Amino acid sequence: MEWLQPTPAGVTATKDSARAYLEKRDAKFGFPKGTSERLWQTESSSNFYPPISPKGAIGPLQLMPDTAKQYGANPWDPSQNFNAGTEYLSDLTKRYRGDLAEALAAYNWGPGNVDAAIRQHGKDWLAYAPTETQNYVMKQGGRANGVDVNIYNNTGGSAVVTASGLAH
Repeated sequence: MEWLQPTPAGVTATKDSARAYLEKRDAKFGFPKGTSERLWQTESSSNFYPPISPKGAIGPLQLMPDTAKQYGANPWDPSQNFNAGTEYLSDLTKRYRGDLAEALAAYNWGPGNVDAAIRQHGKDWLAYAPTETQNYVMKQGGRANGVDVNIYNNTGGSAVVTASGLAH
């Protein structure tokens, strides 16, 4: 893989080269810039070899063994894990018609659970997802119900933002 760096002792990966590679994956799949890197940060604290999760997920993007197998990846190999994880997120994004919040929730909670929540609760589905999944989607930058808030402060001072009563 292009992000793996040759060294006298063999091949190693650096976080900077991995970030650059994940940025290329974002461009390839049409994700907002930083999506794959945030996924890596959230899933494994940007670790190449995290411990297996309590639910059995493996590697930097915490793939379940069946998902890794579906994408022909060795989940223990960081480059294969990155490729399979970003391709899986891309497939989920297509499944959910470009809705990144739904795709991210499915990555975390499972597509079957997201499908059931959407069927039962419509556009308010995320409010009925587990707190872990709600936090996961928001941490990833996924939008819920089309609401997207960006705060830019170019004054050098502090910014305080209060939002209430957002309607959909």
